[in-house]
Amino acid sequence: MLELPQKGMVLNNKLITEVFGCQFEGGIRKSKKNHLLVLINDPAQSLYQNRWEKDVFYFTAIGKKGNQSLETPWQNRDLSQVNIAGQRVFLFEKLKPAHYLFQGEVVVGQPVTEIQPDEAGHAREVFVFPVRLKS
Repeated sequence: MLELPQKGMVLNNKLITEVFGCQFEGGIRKSKKNHLLVLINDPAQSLYQNRWEKDVFYFTAIGKKGNQSLETPWQNRDLSQVNIAGQRVFLFEKLKPAHYLFQGEVVVGQPVTEIQPDEAGHAREVFVFPVRLKS
């Protein structure tokens, strides 16, 4: 059984990896062992226009150049299929290097598309997932 940190706790990368059994880096981290995904919101990262609107967090899929796909990379595919796969999803917000605030377990909705700039400043289509904290 996965022993979760309390909401509002601040963890470093090493602890996130140990607790959740996921990868050490990236905005979408997977644990095959624990059948879950960890989402990392980094407000300092200007490429992805993640945002809170009331109680919904809009999390942009990954991919830095051109239109995004839900097929590749695997992180986008896995995030788009969490409800089908029955995976649990957890959200962290990066406060500063090595400091990640645990927001809690979340429910992921169907993605919507938006036009956002890519790393070269060109308009491209991205997938944005509405995420709500699980009550």
